[in-house]
Amino acid sequence: MKYHSTSIILLLIFPALITSCMSNGGNTPPRIPRPPHGLSDKEPGSQAYDQDAFLGHDQAEEFNTLPREESKRNLALLVKKIDTNGDEAVSNSELIVWINKTHIRYITSTSDIHFTDLDNDFDGLVSWTEYDSKTYGFVDSELYEIEDEQHQELGYLRARDERRWKVADTDSDGSLTNTEFRAFIYPEEFTHTRPNYARETMNQIDMDNDQYVNFEEYINDLLTEKDQNGHPDWVDAEELRFKEVRDANGDGKLDLDEVTAWLFPLFSEVESEATHLISMSDQNMDGELDLKEILDNHDLFAGSKATEWGEALKSEL
Repeated sequence: MKYHSTSIILLLIFPALITSCMSNGGNTPPRIPRPPHGLSDKEPGSQAYDQDAFLGHDQAEEFNTLPREESKRNLALLVKKIDTNGDEAVSNSELIVWINKTHIRYITSTSDIHFTDLDNDFDGLVSWTEYDSKTYGFVDSELYEIEDEQHQELGYLRARDERRWKVADTDSDGSLTNTEFRAFIYPEEFTHTRPNYARETMNQIDMDNDQYVNFEEYINDLLTEKDQNGHPDWVDAEELRFKEVRDANGDGKLDLDEVTAWLFPLFSEVESEATHLISMSDQNMDGELDLKEILDNHDLFAGSKATEWGEALKSEL
């Protein structure tokens, strides 16, 4: 699935504020951009993914021209904050806590920004009408020329968002608080919105509409655009994983429960990433990372990107 462990990015299009028709030439509907979901929208296993996971989307994407040695000094200060028990070593559990806090900080700040943009009357609530008008109002306007295929996709997204809205609206008053809005934007992160999210995902992958995901549908969703015309080496391994892990009841296809287990495994993306970072950097094989091991693998954790480390050092994430 085009996702990162617990979080897919297949057709998860973030509702952006709609710009005026003048800014789009008067006849082209504004584009609704896709946000990163999960720990990163980069390729799992890449340094860019690891840096996103360790620093957070927002921090890792802010490139800087800091000299390498200065970047290392900043990383060293950050490591002291991660080492909460002060034993001069970062354990797996400390790394899990840090990555999780970084991730939560990112989705909170991102959601808050968009919530503020949508809350026109500053009452601390966003109604469906406010959201729908700003996000999809152009669909009903005569100022834009929308092709039939695009109009159909936007109609699907609009209906999907309305369903998500109702699921996130825990008190069923038609409006979302800041916290409820966060569950709407990031449904994979909240227990009460995950079932609907899993159903959406299954429906998107289930091309023959039989309420199951067969292996062909499973692989087609995993294939990238550049993989479409070939047979990547990983396909055979993924077929074995489908049979031995994903298809728990051995009937050759995935039902909703199995899709849910795929999306939300017991061994979470955060835990997997912490284990990966330690395995890549633990030179003395003691199961922990000291400062030297982290700095020796500087590019794995921070690269040459700005970490906004000063802010991270000042506040509890």
